[in-house]
Amino acid sequence: MVQLLANRLSLNSRNPPSTDFVKGDKKPKDCINKPGGQTGRIGTTLSKVSDPDEIKLLEVDRASLPPGHYRDIGFESRQVFDIDIQRLVTEYRAQILDDENGRRYTAPFPAQVTKAVQYGNGFKVQVVYLSQFQLLING
Repeated sequence: MVQLLANRLSLNSRNPPSTDFVKGDKKPKDCINKPGGQTGRIGTTLSKVSDPDEIKLLEVDRASLPPGHYRDIGFESRQVFDIDIQRLVTEYRAQILDDENGRRYTAPFPAQVTKAVQYGNGFKVQVVYLSQFQLLING
């Protein structure tokens, strides 16, 4: 990662990263591979799931059809995989007990819970990932 950033800092208008490309070409001059998957490559694709989280019915606008009688024969389906990032707040409540002598005992919080309010590890991971992604996209 440090090398990537150092390389980006050394770029300027006199040495752009695309110097090995012919203007208008999308591949380097010395590229001999044909477009698409190469011989021997095992391709993969997403597979439909049997229990999608949400189903949206798309109905034909009958007003746009020519006059006539129509019968419903089913659906064509397509699935979109996406990530829905939601806020999840977990409150830890440590039980407090008093004994007959007035001594107080409090249940311990998990080691990573050190403040009254804080960000969790999942949030921190997302922030680091997104900030690294932005470093790679923005120049």
